[in-house]
Amino acid sequence: MKLKWLHVVRDVLIITGIFFVSGFLEGLSGVVTKQETPLSSLLDLNGTLGFCLCGCLTIENRWKHLLVVALGVWLINCSYQLFFLPFTVLAWVLNVAIIFVPMLIGGALSSLLARAPEQKDSPVDKKEMNGELK
Repeated sequence: MKLKWLHVVRDVLIITGIFFVSGFLEGLSGVVTKQETPLSSLLDLNGTLGFCLCGCLTIENRWKHLLVVALGVWLINCSYQLFFLPFTVLAWVLNVAIIFVPMLIGGALSSLLARAPEQKDSPVDKKEMNGELK
C-alpha cells in the first residue's frame, strides 16, 4: 500500500505546528511567572491530540502513515536542535520518546474514534484472487 505523500507532509506540518505553539506557550508562561509550569504535560497532550487528529484524517494504513509522520516530525525537531541549540546525543535520543509516545497514544485514540475505510480492491487484485490473471 502506497502512502499519499502530500498527506504526510500536511500531517508533519500540523504536528510540528502544534509542538511549536505548545512549546512557545510553555516558554512564555515560564518567563512571565518566573517558575516551573505544568505545561510540559500539556505539550505531550497536544502532541497526542495532534496525532489523533492526523490518524482520523488519514484514509490509508493508519499506523504506517503515523509512523512516517512521526519520523518526519522527529527529523524536523532534530534539525531545529542541530542548528539552534547545543546538540547532544542524549537530547536526540530523548526526542524519540517525546514524539513516539504521543504517536502511539494518539494512534490508538484515532483507531477507537474513527474506523479506517475499507480498501477497494482494484480489478487486477480481483483477477489475481480468482486465478484469472495469466
